[in-house]
Amino acid sequence: MLEMIRGCNVNKCNELYEQYQSDENGFTANVNASKIGKLLEEFISMQSEKLFFILELPASAQREQELRTSNTFPFHKEVYYIDGLSNKKALELIRNYGEILIHDGLTEFGFGVHDGSSEIMCYKYNVVKIWTKDPNRYTPLFSKMDIPFAKHCTTAWETFNENNPGDSWALTINGMSAYDVLHELETWNIYLAEIR
Repeated sequence: MLEMIRGCNVNKCNELYEQYQSDENGFTANVNASKIGKLLEEFISMQSEKLFFILELPASAQREQELRTSNTFPFHKEVYYIDGLSNKKALELIRNYGEILIHDGLTEFGFGVHDGSSEIMCYKYNVVKIWTKDPNRYTPLFSKMDIPFAKHCTTAWETFNENNPGDSWALTINGMSAYDVLHELETWNIYLAEIR
């Protein structure tokens, strides 16, 4: 059974397993909560080019009120970036803030290579995706993390329906929320790139 992050609930968690699948664009994986940080560190350490950090947070209540034109529309996300990170700085970021970013059920985040060759994103419900132009380069990463291959990786999203929805929520860990991380990353030159 998949070890879920703290900021979510999946009723059919017993149907989910740590595993990954591959396709023409890269990989989709269910990753145990305790391994997500290490997977990110391994991905970062493999890169020789500068990295960017991406952080997606729910829009603030005030901004959502300004943007929302119908109660049936999806909620908006604020998408932030930090450009030009060295491996060392990217590792520092994930080691300093990884716990709250990983376990907060409303936060999605990741790292990409500026040359466009690879990107890793952590999504809700323990889903991790890697996009890459060179899939063979990352297959050993999953083996190293003891994450088995599956022809089809069933994610939490596939277990949800009207009678069995998922649930996710924001967390505060050691007095810090994802929005506190955003505030602290202002000194790293984080910037708002778009609102989706």
